[in-house]
Amino acid sequence: WQLFGEYLHSRIFSQRALTSLRGFARWVLVGAFLQPVYRAVLSVIVTWQNGPGKRELTINLSSDDYLVLLLGVVILAISSVMAEAARIAEDNEGFV
Repeated sequence: WQLFGEYLHSRIFSQRALTSLRGFARWVLVGAFLQPVYRAVLSVIVTWQNGPGKRELTINLSSDDYLVLLLGVVILAISSVMAEAARIAEDNEGFV
């Protein structure tokens, strides 16, 4: 909400907006890594009542996991480029 609040006030390259965008990208990456672990734990919980020897641990990686990982990396790269652009713009303001 902080990110879109900054965008609402046309402060796209503000420090708060860039920090929020980078934080969002990091949480997307955390989610991409935790989603397969969550599904594996859930598979054990669902088959727990089957008894010893019949319980299952299913590890599953889908194309959605790769897409979420790619999305997180792209957003993180965009936030890094935007931070560098903001730094360069700030440097250029000092020369004028």
